[in-house]
This record gives sequence, structure tokens and C-alpha cells, in this order.
Amino acid sequence: MTPHAHILIVLYNKKIEESESVDSLLNSEVSSVDLHIHNNGPCKVELSEDLVLLFKSKNIKVSLCNCIDNKPLSLLYNDFICSISDYNKIVILDDDTTITTSFALQIMNGNCDVTLPRIISRGDNKEYYPLKNGDLLINYGVLDTINNIWSIGSGIIVSKKTVDVFAEHKIKLFDEHYALYGVDISFFRNLWILEKRGVKFRVCVDSILVHSLSRVETVQSEFRVRERLIDIAITARRYPSTRKLLSFCKQIVKHMVKGHFKISIIAISCFLSGIHPRISAWKVRQERSIS
Repeated sequence: MTPHAHILIVLYNKKIEESESVDSLLNSEVSSVDLHIHNNGPCKVELSEDLVLLFKSKNIKVSLCNCIDNKPLSLLYNDFICSISDYNKIVILDDDTTITTSFALQIMNGNCDVTLPRIISRGDNKEYYPLKNGDLLINYGVLDTINNIWSIGSGIIVSKKTVDVFAEHKIKLFDEHYALYGVDISFFRNLWILEKRGVKFRVCVDSILVHSLSRVETVQSEFRVRERLIDIAITARRYPSTRKLLSFCKQIVKHMVKGHFKISIIAISCFLSGIHPRISAWKVRQERSIS
């Protein structure tokens, strides 16, 4: 079998037919790929025969995995990568991404080790990613270095060669201490580490994706506030620096002053353990299911 692209779309709390990623992929120029739809809950979904036939008409083989326990994304991504073969690249997408013509062409014809699309927010039509040192990257095309450059996970295209290089260095693409926030940038941190070891990656910024970004929302839910603080806590522990430790301490003080004692205690616990509690809980459940 000729190696080809494998695309992962992670669904959460919606039917397959409600996913913008699925719909725009079906209406794009993408063909002759494998599509893996991972439903992360909370309810099971069905893959209709009509949808299977529509994808089949584009020579797209589609499969569905119902995992309604909301598997941590780092584990989900790494397990997916380990489960596939006969591929030349992998594409990771959330369920609310609009696939443009330029991005479809990258899936079909791109030849970089890592390809990062420019991310446009559906909310305000502004560009937010990729970033370099926290500022919007203004250089497009092939990059001279990947150091301090990062983006969101939805839309990254990673070559088989890159996956193999990570394996040779015994590094997983995504840091399995994170469950949600922090998963995306962990991939880029690992790229930075390998680049410092002398590994050269051909990384390019090309094409455009339209995406729903939580950071653009004017009101952040308690859930997102907690998850972002957990991300800061784990990062301060696993990738310590004076700046990160001070940032974490300032965040804890700010939330304590606001009376967010429960969130602060959870974050301090995550700092001490260096791991997201959902990761720990997932691994315990897996061990129990085996025994």
C-alpha cells in the first residue's frame, strides 16, 4: 500500500454531522486519505452509511472510535500515532476547524517535516497563530529555526520522518503529563529540544485554517480558568525557570485574593505532582481494567 496521509478529528459533545471539520473536509480537495474520527464523549455517536459513502466517493477511508470517557489529549494523540502504519504524514484537527483550499493542498502535496497553518479566529476574523516568543509570527514559508515558535495543535501536519526521529530519541510527540492545555505546546517544546541536539527539521508556515479559539471568548468559564492555571502549574514544575515560577506564584496569589481557593489548591497539587489529575486517574482506570 502506498503511504498516504492519516487525519485525526477529535469530536467532543457533538454529532459527526455537526462537526465543521468533518463537513469542510468532505467538501475540500482532499482525497485518498484515511480519516479517523475519535469521539471523546460524553455520548456515543454514529457514523451513518450515507456519510461513509460520501467519503468513499473521494477515496477516503473513514473509521470511528467511541471513547466517551474524555481521554486526555496527550494520550489520545500519542496512542493514535502508535496505532497507524503505511502513512507519510499525520494531520490533527479539532472538531470545529474550517479546512481551506490552501490547507487541503498542504495535506495532499506538502513535503515539510512539520507544517503549521496560519490560524484565523472564527470569532473576530483575526490571525492569532503561529507565535514566536509570544508575538504573532510574520515570516511565512520555510523557517530557519523552530526555537520559541509554537501554535495550537489543530491543523499541525507532521511527517512520518519526524515521528521516526522522535522515536529514535525516545521522546513521545506530546508530553503525557498534560491533559488539555499545554498538550499543544509540549510538541513544540520537544521540537526545540531536538533542534538543540542538532536535529534539523524542515518546518514551514503555509496555508490558512479558520478555527474557533477559546482565548477570543470575552468570558472565560470556571473550567477554562482552572485548566489554564493547571497548565501553568505543570509547566513551572516540568520546565522550571525563574520567570515561570514567578508567574505561577503570581497566579496563585491572584486567585487566592479573589477567593478561588479550590482552584488554587488544585493548581498547587498539580505543581507538586507535575501531572494533570486526569492523566493519573486515566492510568489508574486502565490498570484496573487490565487486572
